[in-house]
Amino acid sequence: MSKEDIVKQLKEDCSCQNINITKSDLGKIHDAFIKIIKDELDREGEIRLHGVGTFSTAISREKQCRNPQSGEIMTVPKKTRVKFKASKTLLTVLNEKEKAVVS
Repeated sequence: MSKEDIVKQLKEDCSCQNINITKSDLGKIHDAFIKIIKDELDREGEIRLHGVGTFSTAISREKQCRNPQSGEIMTVPKKTRVKFKASKTLLTVLNEKEKAVVS
């Protein structure tokens, strides 16, 4: 789902709830929300979205590996990666959907 799709869906949902807000304002809200997430993860913080899950960071350590094409040993530097742990609510919704498809 792209930013445009998200803004469009938000606009539809707001209209259904009689909330008058422009697509331009929704786009700005989307950008601000993404910035908040990036800034918090950059500070090695954690983002908890109720009913969705938790985003956090983890630092992978430096390691030695072999280049499969040349066989040369190389060092992969440590790096920060993003982790996501789905909430029980989200997992329940997804698993119920799978059960309905199988049945």
